[in-house]
Amino acid sequence: MIADWGFEDDESFLMVKGMKEWMVDGEPREIPPGDPAMLVDKRTGEISYVAHIVNLDGFREMSPVGPVPTDRR
Repeated sequence: MIADWGFEDDESFLMVKGMKEWMVDGEPREIPPGDPAMLVDKRTGEISYVAHIVNLDGFREMSPVGPVPTDRR
């Protein structure tokens, strides 16, 4: 499932994806460990996958897009 909300910076959109139990119900046990983040390049539309741990600070600095639940900001 892909959320109707996500995050962005000047170069990319961070697409939020996961199981319904996490996306809708907020069950943290349903987040697959090591699941890579899906980034969409704003200029080219190219999709890339990056480990969260590699760019944790960059993800934290991204701005919310759409109806991001307050517990996910």
